[in-house]
Amino acid sequence: MDNCQLLVAKNQNNNSISSMKTRDLILVAIFVSLSVISAFLRIPLPGLPLTFQLATAIASGIFLGKALGPASQGIYLALGLIGLPVFTKGGGIMYVLQPSFGYLLALPLSSFLTGWLWDNQGWKKIISVAAGVVVAFAIGIAYTYICTYFFLGNQKAIANILSVTLLLLFAKDIILGYIIYIIGSVLSPYYGKNRQ
Repeated sequence: MDNCQLLVAKNQNNNSISSMKTRDLILVAIFVSLSVISAFLRIPLPGLPLTFQLATAIASGIFLGKALGPASQGIYLALGLIGLPVFTKGGGIMYVLQPSFGYLLALPLSSFLTGWLWDNQGWKKIISVAAGVVVAFAIGIAYTYICTYFFLGNQKAIANILSVTLLLLFAKDIILGYIIYIIGSVLSPYYGKNRQ
């Protein structure tokens, strides 16, 4: 191989690397946008509104993988904490005092766990969805309890947390997660090679 052929081969390799980075940035931006949109697609219920943020985090883990999925959710969280009104009730650093902030805090971890299990479970990919939902609810419930019991002084916090509303939210997220699982399984031959 002469010098000219080596230079062309090196240039083609660099172009594919830069296009992969551009592709990743675009996909992360799409999932950040979907997270913002999902916060405002809500059904009001007493206590916690029914939103689609966790379903978006699960989808980001499945479609973007264990690195880019959590990155998209972390960017979404950062945008809200710096003051952009991307959360259900606004944004800003004081949002950490909202009892429901624990569910937002769990989104990157839920996305990571879903993506990691999706990559490592083979035919048991269905477990990845349940694990992502369970982790989000465990962190969300713990945060809500701590916030309402210790900071807001609500002695009946555990009864409020384990209400029918919470059961509806959990059922909704499991059902949406499995719909995303089916879509992800069907589309995996098309996106699976390029996940990170």
